[in-house]
Amino acid sequence: MGGKSSKRSTTGRYASYGSSSNSGYPGYAQSPYTQPTYNCPPPPSYQTYGGPPPESRKRLERKFSKIDDDYNSLEQVTDALARAGLESSNLIVGIDFTKSNEWTGARSFHRKSLHHIGDGQNPYEQAISIIGRTLSKFDEDNLIPCYGFGDASTHDQEVFSFYPDEKFCNGFEEVLGRYRELVPQLRLAGPTSFAPVIEMAITIVEHSGGQYHVLLIIADGQVTRSVDTVNGQLSPQEKRTVEAIVKASQYPLSIVLVGVGDGPWDMMREFDDNIPARAFDNFQANIMSKNMNLSRKEAEFALSALMEIPSQYKATLELNILGYKLNSHLGAHFVFSIGLYFLSSARRGNEIDRIPLHPPQYGAASFGTSKPSQNSSYRPSAPSSSGHNSAFGSGHNSAVGSNHPASSADNQLCPICITNPKDMAFGCGHQVFDENFSCTSFSSLMEKLWQTRINCIIISAALLLHCLISCRAKAVLHHSAERKGPWKLLLNNTGVVGVQMVLTHWNTVILLDRSGSGRSGYQLRHRLNGTRCKGTRGDLSDPTCYVHSVEYSISNNTIRRLNIMSDTFSSSGSILSDGRIIESGGFGDASTRIHYFGPCKSGDSCDWSLGKKHLSAKRWYASSQILPDDRIIVVGGRGSFTYEFIPKMSTNGNAFHLSFLQQTNDGNEDGNNLYPIVHLSVDGKLFIFANRDSILFNYKQNRVVKKFPRIPGIGSRSYPSTGSSVILPLDHKDGFRKVEVMICGGAASGANAAARQGTFLTGLNSCGRMVVTGNNHKWKMENMPGPRLMNDMVLLPTGHVLIINGAKRGCAGWRNAAGPALEPYLYNPKKTLGRRFTVLKSTKIARMFHSSAILVPDGSVLVAGSNPNNQYTFRNASHPTELRLQAFIPDYMGKEYNHQRPHNVSIDINGTEGVAYGNEFLVRFLLESKPSKYLSFSAYAPPFTTHSLSMNQRLLKLRSTRIISDAKGWWNATVEAPPSANVAPSGFYLLSVVNEGIPSISEWIKFIQPAST
Repeated sequence: MGGKSSKRSTTGRYASYGSSSNSGYPGYAQSPYTQPTYNCPPPPSYQTYGGPPPESRKRLERKFSKIDDDYNSLEQVTDALARAGLESSNLIVGIDFTKSNEWTGARSFHRKSLHHIGDGQNPYEQAISIIGRTLSKFDEDNLIPCYGFGDASTHDQEVFSFYPDEKFCNGFEEVLGRYRELVPQLRLAGPTSFAPVIEMAITIVEHSGGQYHVLLIIADGQVTRSVDTVNGQLSPQEKRTVEAIVKASQYPLSIVLVGVGDGPWDMMREFDDNIPARAFDNFQANIMSKNMNLSRKEAEFALSALMEIPSQYKATLELNILGYKLNSHLGAHFVFSIGLYFLSSARRGNEIDRIPLHPPQYGAASFGTSKPSQNSSYRPSAPSSSGHNSAFGSGHNSAVGSNHPASSADNQLCPICITNPKDMAFGCGHQVFDENFSCTSFSSLMEKLWQTRINCIIISAALLLHCLISCRAKAVLHHSAERKGPWKLLLNNTGVVGVQMVLTHWNTVILLDRSGSGRSGYQLRHRLNGTRCKGTRGDLSDPTCYVHSVEYSISNNTIRRLNIMSDTFSSSGSILSDGRIIESGGFGDASTRIHYFGPCKSGDSCDWSLGKKHLSAKRWYASSQILPDDRIIVVGGRGSFTYEFIPKMSTNGNAFHLSFLQQTNDGNEDGNNLYPIVHLSVDGKLFIFANRDSILFNYKQNRVVKKFPRIPGIGSRSYPSTGSSVILPLDHKDGFRKVEVMICGGAASGANAAARQGTFLTGLNSCGRMVVTGNNHKWKMENMPGPRLMNDMVLLPTGHVLIINGAKRGCAGWRNAAGPALEPYLYNPKKTLGRRFTVLKSTKIARMFHSSAILVPDGSVLVAGSNPNNQYTFRNASHPTELRLQAFIPDYMGKEYNHQRPHNVSIDINGTEGVAYGNEFLVRFLLESKPSKYLSFSAYAPPFTTHSLSMNQRLLKLRSTRIISDAKGWWNATVEAPPSANVAPSGFYLLSVVNEGIPSISEWIKFIQPAST
């Protein structure tokens, strides 16, 4: 692969491997061609490679031992997988595009390139088809990331994605289709190294949260070994590959190599058997060039590819590395790298984090045309070692012979290799920059230099240096176009899982967790009643000896413990006009209790208090919404088809029946109408959505005013199916009269029952928008980039919607989901249909059940929580308990936008408590240039966030009547408050000045009822 020096016969103890795979593919006639031999040194011995385990693996107690192939049928393998707890997977595909593919099909593929596109399937297409038919049954979402390596853009350093936006292929049919589209555009190159593929797989394991993966490399041969590599030593590509294999054994990752073409495969078997530094035997090699009928070949391949997986998966469990780095799930994630993967060669310390390149565009196809001739014969681009062929295009036929003239690409010379005749056989693909700043081969320039006897060594070194500098510049340009939105880790341990989060007007964030989980990450010395928590077994498991709520200071990045009196598990909450947080309901005895929190500035000692009055009904999985009169309505709950109001005017108050909640209840799906979606419309009525249906409700009259159409599609959007919802920004331009609701994600029909049986159905990928004001009500549906459930939807100051957190399969509940949704989506409601979604940079931390996200004043989004386990569990769990606190940094926060960003925002309200509805107030800010015509002012109501619901969240675009320049970049804007409490309930809002889509840091403002006269 990558050059003929890697394709050779062997001697000594390798001889038995050298000819083990010479028979042709089934369906292809045997070629009379005789395989050429090469006088190359034998590969080195790997028996002592690696020495003792590295320091970073001292935690892995298991010693390396070879795993035997001990199954005789595919059924035995799948039964063993099931017994090990591994029954499902995701697939990732990759393909080898090294130069050697042009000659390693000499016997098995009629001398044609293994990538030849014709009427029938080439060996790679056949391999992909067999994989699709035999292993796709393990793939639940049918979404397959596909990558390539070894071409002239990646060499032995990187991999490229099949799609520019890294979109996944939808099934193996699309993999095949995209492969056929890409092949005519590619230039085969080299040299060959499997390290980028393996490192990409490690990256995927990291990004998935430490889930178990199987990396399947499908390639035409083995790692490049130069002819001048000293016998008994490793070539640079071999060394890096072995290091990557050893590194991979620290992760829940198995590696399977499937070989196509003529081989040889001896070194691959060495990788399989003789790298003792590994924590476990994580590599196996399989050859697909045996002469047998297709159906038998498919069965043998499936058996061979999966043979060692049960034992390898069991080893990851014994080593406690499943979910060790991050979170994980028991469903396997098969990473199919048909030799195709990318990775930046730069190492970030011990961390491996790769991003694929875009599909290469060289300006010319490697096969001469966009549609290669269907009868082009096999023609190697490098001569045999006999020397009869001139490397400089003498016109002699190659060892195999060809009826076609050599292409210019095949006759190009590399000045880096040209100084050593032994390296001329590489077809190495070394690159330089031309005057148009694109990496190209040296070709005619070097021919002229050779012909005029210029010192090629000096010039080659200079050109190589130029290439390295220029290619680095190109890499910087490429990375500038990568997915936007970096992540920042704020705290490694918040002490509690952020099941519920709420931002206060003192710029602190309150986190709440259920106390029923027992231990948390923050132990107390004394209980609330003053008694000491001792080190006894009883006290170590006593929930009252642990903290279950904390206050996070945004400015200090610190945590302060809070005392919550009862179990707020799956409760709801809202914020009163004075800034107090009201938490209502919970689990067990707490289901009728009300907690109050009066926020204070950072450093003070405010805390939770328990209300004396009780709810009139049990509220577990209920929803809350602040009302225009500063009351809170609490709707629904498990087994509660009623609503009520708080604060309570009497001891218990009254609960009012709402038949809509009973009508939308799915008894066999755990309700599918819990945590109903509740939004306040601008006419003072409530939009209530549960399961798949919705109504407009007049709570003052206890009357359903309107029934809206059912949202299209099969599947539910309410807990435990758990989609998410927002009201799109309310705008002064229409007088705040238009209210449009958006709902995204959810679970498939029957997902809850299936999850309890260990099957995780693919979630919904659709979003629906509907205007709930006026008289024309119709859901307008569109698709997200992928399936999603348990997602949070956050309104940004720009008016865009951030969709973040969640999973791709299953439903909400204890261990009921798989496939973390690691990539946030940005939704622009103003763009045309089909162009509204942007996929942002993925996180490495899975945020599953019991995670949350909120917007904070600087424009970033805090992300916390995730615990699908009944207790705090950090090892040997599909998705361990997550206590880390992150910030997602939207692209608009980049320093490159500082010249557009309004700075030093201040609000002048003439010393009053707040701004009365309809009144004007002054906003002062600093801007480097004149404000654009798109300058706007947004006011954001912070929500109480839990279980994918951001209760009370709304964003208003306010009217500005005039903007006046002051001096030296200062501007004064007169802004008008919302017209009524129906549009914006009284309370604290974050005000942002947005210039050309770049928001300022937000400042707090309070909207209040006008003083009575």
